[in-house]
Amino acid sequence: MANLIDSTYFTRDINIPGTTSPDKPSVISEMIARYEPEYLKKVLGYTLWKAVQAEIDAAVYTNYAGLIEGAEFSFEYNGYTISTKWNGLKNDEKESPIAYYAYYKYRKEIETLNSGLGERRGKGENSKDASALKKMVDAWNECVNLSGQQKKCHKRYRDRFLDNGNYEHVSPESSLFNYLLTKKDEDAYSDWVFSPLWKENVFGL
Repeated sequence: MANLIDSTYFTRDINIPGTTSPDKPSVISEMIARYEPEYLKKVLGYTLWKAVQAEIDAAVYTNYAGLIEGAEFSFEYNGYTISTKWNGLKNDEKESPIAYYAYYKYRKEIETLNSGLGERRGKGENSKDASALKKMVDAWNECVNLSGQQKKCHKRYRDRFLDNGNYEHVSPESSLFNYLLTKKDEDAYSDWVFSPLWKENVFGL
């Protein structure tokens, strides 16, 4: 199964420590292979994901070029026409919600080690404990921003997303959700099902 992103997306705030070690590229590749499909299934739904994945595997983007590589689009929000651009799931800027999602999931998995006595944090020699929670939360929230849930998690916004697919624009931002909502009446996107991701804070709220 082919992937859209690679190790070059894990820079700046989502840099994976130790990327110069010989085994690190394979670790990142394994992380992407695991979490990219997981993310795409959440934001596309299983049936649409299969159709998109078929084009990713073929490296020929016929129906989903805009989704994958970015496209300009317009939509109505609060009586105004918003014209903007979705930057794509992969792009030259190396900024993708897939990367932020994978980083968060990977760090969440490695931050504690499962022992017979329960969960324990790993500790290397000549190192001090430093919580990765803030970086993880920042990465998750950036994934949410790019994916499309821009508001605080008030119930009324959740209901708009979860009302049997009766979606509506709840922000004027360029996002995956807002782009997909403009495509929902096209045959290629008729199976779209979006599972929203909600923002978090360091207190888990």
